[in-house]
Amino acid sequence: MNIAINPLTAIHNVKNGQLRAPQFSTRIINLLSEACLVANKQGVDVKLSEALDQAYSVMTATAENFSSMQQDISHNRESEIDAICGYVCEQGAKLGIKTPYNQAMLSMIKIKS
Repeated sequence: MNIAINPLTAIHNVKNGQLRAPQFSTRIINLLSEACLVANKQGVDVKLSEALDQAYSVMTATAENFSSMQQDISHNRESEIDAICGYVCEQGAKLGIKTPYNQAMLSMIKIKS
């Protein structure tokens, strides 16, 4: 779920709950789809529907919070983008899986920090 929440809140400078708006849904689905594909290829059974449910549950439960990555970017601190989207990209490359959405988040956060 952090793959969907953290980079998007940091890029758009919004609270977690604001990601429930329809304009973010396609990006959330794409980010989680890539992560699930990589995980499944590694033998970890992660269903996209469950990942989406979990992400939206966290967005609802923490609606008024700013994510740790948003806070890091706002305070000019190093973020955990390499450990989140960077990891998915790295593992995807090893498995021959393209991860353009996670790569885009990785690049955008690197530019912001």
